[in-house]
Formats: sequence, structure tokens, C-alpha cells
Amino acid sequence: CPSMCKCTPEETILCNRAGLKSLPGEIAASTISLNLSNNYLRILNTNTFRNLTFLHSLWLDGNNLTFLTPGTFHTLSRLQELHLSRNSRLTYLHANTFRGLLNLISLDLSHCNIFEIHPLLFSHLPSLERLDLASNNMRYVPQAFRNLSSLTSLSLEGNHIEAIGRDSLKDLETLNLYLNNNQISSISDSAFLYLNKLHFLHLSRNNLSSLP
Repeated sequence: CPSMCKCTPEETILCNRAGLKSLPGEIAASTISLNLSNNYLRILNTNTFRNLTFLHSLWLDGNNLTFLTPGTFHTLSRLQELHLSRNSRLTYLHANTFRGLLNLISLDLSHCNIFEIHPLLFSHLPSLERLDLASNNMRYVPQAFRNLSSLTSLSLEGNHIEAIGRDSLKDLETLNLYLNNNQISSISDSAFLYLNKLHFLHLSRNNLSSLP
């Protein structure tokens, strides 16, 4: 067990608030859960998690991440939840950032400074059920949700989205859609035409005077 971390018999390693600038070298390959929250990690590359193929949960929230090298997570095919929130310098994500995460269920990218999402960013995540993009700097709904047939919850709240166009939501079958706390002033008449499985739609705290 790394000296600055705490380890449990359940193959869980807690390295949160440990002042880390890089990954400790003594992390066992059998680790299932790894918490690296609230440290000073800046850049992750394809070797960072190469040997941790049994990981199910990974916390990287509250660091100083500026870039995730494409393929950073490519060996983590068992990973089910990934927390990347509160990395305020993370403004851009390469299309292949999440390649290899075939079993990822939950992805948290909230409270970063992401202003644009590549259309293919989530195309490597066939099992994704929960996606949190709240409190970023997006001005429109990204066209990046195609083929996310397992998605049940999508949060875009707290961005700077100004309008919902005719095709903005066409690829979504999500059950819970959070668009509250934006700057939406207009919604196309056919914006919700394809949302056959919509369960909850949250539109509070926008600039709407009418609904289609």
C-alpha cells in the first residue's frame, strides 16, 4: 500500500487529499477501487493506469488535470464509474479520450470548463447509463449522444445553452434530462419529437416565455 494512502481488504485504495502530483508506484494490479480525489494531478497518459485492469471505480475529481492523453483509459475495460468533476483546467477532450471503457456505466464531467464536445467523444461507451455535464461552459447541446442507447440520465444543467434546436436532442432516448439553470430562450417545435422514453424534463431557471 502506498505510504500516503489508506488501503482496505476489499482492494480499495484511498489516496484522496494526499498532495499527489503523480500516481504512486506501489498500487497493486488487483485494485478494484482507486480514489485520487483532491490532489494535484495534471496530465494522464497511456501508461498511467496500464496495469490496473481490474479497476471498477476511479475518482480523479478535484485535481489540476489539463489534458487526458487519448487512450489513457484504454486498458480499463472493467471500469464502471469514472469521476472527473471539478477539474477546472479541463477545457477540451480528444475524441479517443474514453476509448476502451466498454463497461462504463457512470461518467461525471461536471464543474470543469468544457466548452465543446467532440461528436465522437462518447462513441466508445456502449454501456453508459449516467452522464453528468453540469456546470460547464457549453452554449449549445452537443451532438455527441448518438448510439448511447443505455443512457437513462443526462445532466446539462448550469451551462450557457441558449436554444434547443430541432435536432439538438434527436439522438437521445434518455429518461431523465436536466436542462435547468441555462439561458434557454427558445425551443424548436419539434425539439422533443424523438424523446419517446422521456421520464423527467427539467427546464427551470431559464429565459423561457413559452413552450412548444
